Amino acid sequence: MKKPVVFLDACVWLRGITYPYEASGWVIYLSMIGEIKVITSSPLIEEVKRNLRRKDKPHFLSLIQTVGPEIIDLTDREMFVWANVVPLKDCHVLAGAIKGEVEALLTLDSEHILKQKTKNRFPIPIFNPNDFITWLSTQK
Repeated sequence: MKKPVVFLDACVWLRGITYPYEASGWVIYLSMIGEIKVITSSPLIEEVKRNLRRKDKPHFLSLIQTVGPEIIDLTDREMFVWANVVPLKDCHVLAGAIKGEVEALLTLDSEHILKQKTKNRFPIPIFNPNDFITWLSTQK
């Protein structure tokens, strides 16, 4: 089986970094041991860094470097294509998954991104970390 390529939303990074034994943490661990490849975007990494500093946890930034995600840049045009699907603040997540040509987008955002309406309008499977781990276990 080839290594799945995934895009992690900021909420997955933050939850996984602060709660390593929950599903989000396991996803980060799977990336660290080479079972999955993580792609992320510059705006998303900045969002994670901002939140970690605000929560007084800047020491966790080194974990992002350990995972070593491929970081892609996004243009405003690439992001705003998704403004009719999710709120503007979430457009970069969908745009990053598309530009990164990932097999799955992982998020905990049940208010906007995990909604069935969004899943129906987005060409890449969207999972929460628990469901992704279940899906991954069926792929082996």
